[in-house]
Amino acid sequence: MARACSKQLAALALACAVLVPAAGVRGDSGDGAHYAKIRNLAERGSSAELRKEASAFRKNHPSSPHWGDVRFFEAEHAASAGDAVTAYRAAAEKLPGPKAALARSRACEILYLSSRWDELYTEARGALKRRGGESRAAEFMLYQARACIFTEKYETAARLCGEITKTSHDYGDLSSALLLLSHIERKTTGYSRSYFATLRDLVTGFPNSDIAPTALYLLGRSYHERGDFGRAHSAYVEISRKHPRSPEAVYAAGKLKELEGRSYTPADHVPTDEMLKSLETIDLRHDNVGGDAGASGPVYSVSLGPLESAREAQRVAKLVKDDFGPVRIVNLGGRYAVYAGRHADTRGAMTMKIRLAEEMGFNGRIVRIVKDDERTYIYGD
Repeated sequence: MARACSKQLAALALACAVLVPAAGVRGDSGDGAHYAKIRNLAERGSSAELRKEASAFRKNHPSSPHWGDVRFFEAEHAASAGDAVTAYRAAAEKLPGPKAALARSRACEILYLSSRWDELYTEARGALKRRGGESRAAEFMLYQARACIFTEKYETAARLCGEITKTSHDYGDLSSALLLLSHIERKTTGYSRSYFATLRDLVTGFPNSDIAPTALYLLGRSYHERGDFGRAHSAYVEISRKHPRSPEAVYAAGKLKELEGRSYTPADHVPTDEMLKSLETIDLRHDNVGGDAGASGPVYSVSLGPLESAREAQRVAKLVKDDFGPVRIVNLGGRYAVYAGRHADTRGAMTMKIRLAEEMGFNGRIVRIVKDDERTYIYGD
């Protein structure tokens, strides 16, 4: 009976973040009363006084079993984000497994909100390797994936999200992983078959999740930008009907106004198998910058490639677009080329070709691009 009560009290303490050590643990002289005072200050929200008392506690009672708990309270009432992360990390070193994982989770949350992506990745990765981290494995992998997305390490982010979908059974974690995967697909393959398939999995498999309105809005916006106004309208209406209090409902209302006056054929927003089959595996139209040759005559670009994959083409395009743009990626029947620059004559293109070789090590070829009313023709490649 006593053991059952002890477990209930421990669970309640953890849920409230009042991290009280197990009964019967003795500290040095006076630490219990001092700790009780700090806990009382935390409950009252007296942050400034708590920080002062906590600093004195750590100095006067370095061996106290309450040390980690005091550091946790300091983190909760820290004066800055940096101080909070430092205190959570210190608390985690002294607290038992699940409590330490909670402290590291709080540190990750602050690093995420502070856009400290490299630190976030390292913190979450380290948390997974420590005792207690297994209870929050999906959460820490999601933090790693987010850090990778913001640092454009998409393959690593996709691998982490895939691992979550294989190992986690938590509804929220799974839906969050799929939402991140859809973002990765959009960044790496455009409005591709896999992008729409991932969004379909979200809107059909997780209709009651927190991210359901986001998934619907992304689906509607994707249709909208592709000119598929019937399906876009259906997605926006679904947000307004199912999630009227969500921020996405406000955005959807604005998009519905944009569609007023347009003619379209009504269609359901959920992608069908037939629709998915009609889409390209990789849609690179969103990577086109600057368009094609003008109506006034041909232009000259430098062709880089052929490259074996769309991902490699995107990597090259990203490297050169700032200094040698505009760029365009073209599918050459399974392989890809990056066309850099738009010049009115071969002299400008030759200068770019030399610069690309000397500054970036790319051995390109000059191509001539001509556009008529219907098609674009590329000569020399």
